[in-house]
Amino acid sequence: MTKISDITNDTSSARRPRPTGLGFIRAVFSVIVISIFILALVFFVKQATLVDTSNLNTLINTVFSQFGYENSRIGKVAGDIIERVGDVGLENEHELNINSNDNGGNLPGTNDIPGDITSASTSRKEVSNIDNIVLRVAIASDVHLSKSESIYGPNKGYLASLFDIIKTKNIDTLLFLGDLTNYGDLESLQLGKEMLQDAGLKYKVIPGDRDLAASVGIANFTNVFNSHNYVFESDGYKFVMLDNSANYTLIPQETLDWFDKQLNGADFVLLSQPLYTEGLTMFSNVYMGSTLSSPEDTNLIAKQEEVKTQRNLILSLIRASEVKAVIAGDHHKSSKVIDKIKPSLTHFVVGAVGGNVNEYSQKSLQSQRFSILEVYKDGSFALIDTLIN
Repeated sequence: MTKISDITNDTSSARRPRPTGLGFIRAVFSVIVISIFILALVFFVKQATLVDTSNLNTLINTVFSQFGYENSRIGKVAGDIIERVGDVGLENEHELNINSNDNGGNLPGTNDIPGDITSASTSRKEVSNIDNIVLRVAIASDVHLSKSESIYGPNKGYLASLFDIIKTKNIDTLLFLGDLTNYGDLESLQLGKEMLQDAGLKYKVIPGDRDLAASVGIANFTNVFNSHNYVFESDGYKFVMLDNSANYTLIPQETLDWFDKQLNGADFVLLSQPLYTEGLTMFSNVYMGSTLSSPEDTNLIAKQEEVKTQRNLILSLIRASEVKAVIAGDHHKSSKVIDKIKPSLTHFVVGAVGGNVNEYSQKSLQSQRFSILEVYKDGSFALIDTLIN
C-alpha cells in the first residue's frame, strides 16, 4: 500500500512546479519539435542508415540541448529507432525482415530432412510438422573478411558463428552470394576458403563486387575457388547460381547463353546482386551492376544503361521459366518483393553476416543475419531470416 508520506517525500515529482505562461509554451513547443524530429528520422531513414548511431546520438543531444534538455536520453532513443527500423520493416511494406511461410509454387520434394527450426534466433513461427520439410539449405552473404584487423577482424568470428548456427540446425549445405572478402585479395579469399572447408559443410560461393577489387576482375576469385557460376541439384530441386557481381559491367554473352539453357527445369536462381528492386525504399535503384549513388561521369551513365538493358533481358528469361524465387545478396539488408509482371515470382535479398559496412556498424542498417531456405511437401517454400547473435 502506498503511504501519504511516501508521496510527499518524493521531491523529484510531487513538488516540481508546473510550467506556466512562457514556460508552458516552451514545453509544448519542445515536445512538438522532438516529435517531428523523431518522425523525420524514421521517414528519412534511407539517408541515415550508414550513420554511426553513437555520432547520431551526439548530434541529436546537441540539438535538444538548445531547448533545455541537457544530457537528454532522447538522442539515444532516436538512435535506437534508426537501428531498429531495419529490423521491423517500417520503411516499406515490401521490405520484410520477418519471414512468412509463403506459398512459393509447386516444388516436388523427395527425401525428408530433419532439423531444429524452433530456435529463438529465428523470427519465423514454428512449423507445425517438421516432417513436412523436404529440403533445407543456408544462404548467406557479405562477410567482408580482410587482413585489416582494426575494422574487419571480428568478421572471422561472425562467420564462425554462422557455421555453428547452421550445424545446430542440422543443415549441411551453405550457398554464399558474394562479398566473402572486403577487397578480394588472395590472402583474404584463401582465408575464407579455409574457414569454409574447416566447417565441414557442403558449400558453393559466387563473388560479390568486393571480391573483384584487388584483381580488378574475377582472376583472384577463380584462382581460389576455380569457378564463379554453378548449376546443381539437391533432393530433386535445381539451383542456378549466376555471378553478376561486376558493377557497370555486362555479363558475357557466352555466360548468358549458359544461363538461359540452365533455366530449363530450374527452381531457384541465386545471384550476387538483385535484379528486381521495384518497391524497395532504400535500394530501388540498386540492381545488377548499379550502385547506391547515381554516377555523374557520362561514360559510367552509358554503361549503367547498358547493364539495365541486360538486367531486363535476364528478368525476361527468368519470367519465362518455372523459377519461383530469385535470391541475391549485396544490399546488407534482407527484403522481399513480389514481381509485378509475374506475381508467382518472388525476389529476395539476404542480410549481411559481417559486422561492418565500411567503417560503420552493420547494426546501423540491420542486425546481422542469414537466411534458411525451406521447401515443404505441400509445394510451398519459405526463406527464413535467422539472426546471428
